[in-house]
Amino acid sequence: VLVLVLNFQIRIRVKGKTPNYCMSENQYHLAIGFCKIYLYFDDATEFRSFVKEGKYNGDSRCIFFKNDGDLRRSWEGLRLWPKFCKFVDEEVQARQELNCEHAVSQAFADDVTWLLHIDADELFHCPDTTVEEHFSKLSADGVTVMNYVNHEGVPETCDVANFFDEVTLFKRSLAALPLQGDKTAMREALDFWSLRSLHGQYFIGYENGKSAVAVVEGAAPLSVHEWAPPTLSTACILHYIACGFEWWQRKYCLLGSFADSWFGGALPIPPSFHLQSRDLLQAGDLGKAKAFYAEMVVLDNQMEVSKQ
Repeated sequence: VLVLVLNFQIRIRVKGKTPNYCMSENQYHLAIGFCKIYLYFDDATEFRSFVKEGKYNGDSRCIFFKNDGDLRRSWEGLRLWPKFCKFVDEEVQARQELNCEHAVSQAFADDVTWLLHIDADELFHCPDTTVEEHFSKLSADGVTVMNYVNHEGVPETCDVANFFDEVTLFKRSLAALPLQGDKTAMREALDFWSLRSLHGQYFIGYENGKSAVAVVEGAAPLSVHEWAPPTLSTACILHYIACGFEWWQRKYCLLGSFADSWFGGALPIPPSFHLQSRDLLQAGDLGKAKAFYAEMVVLDNQMEVSKQ
């Protein structure tokens, strides 16, 4: 039995409505072989909107957890609670890790064999085999943790409604680039993105992948990305980060004027697209923000698309 753990830490609304991308994500993962989906809503009121607007069709394979008193009391009994108790009200990542450990306990109760934790703007893509065959082989080979590279979605226009349906271009993970072949073309493609960024970034989001874990005694997250040291596979995470100007704008408006570090200054955020996005949208100049987004994120030059 395979379970997907989805953290809805930021529920994004565009033009006043909850988008249907979350429903398509659930349907996709159930269709490719995941038997259950645990959905964690950071805003306890959002689940009511989720149901009211028809994003949930009563499928018993989708199990919901809301950030309410019941879930928080469950966190207090987890091994990670002493580490994160001071940060649960301010830090999204603290709540995500607690949700992951909570999901392990739930998975034991549901007789689940594997857990995969991803965010609401991500899909698990397994092109070479079925999901069932993939995880069955891992179990047969004695693997208990698998780390997957993530490729980053590139919108080809500012206006994107459902990024899962509309975005087909991806920046490939550096770990997945071929060692053989035309190095000049590869270098040009990498430089193209690095030179667009003030901070020389290739990806504008994370680059270290996401992990799945076998539900065994002692399974616990090491971070929001890892359960254990990484191992590569052709299966990967497709990350639709910032795909569509309104999605990006709403995300950073919701995040607000966050600090330059995580966990009370213990983990500084380096100069990056993340901080630039915060500063631009806090400044309130929509034209400047849209120009920045178009320059840093969108690739609408079809000749360059063909090179990538």
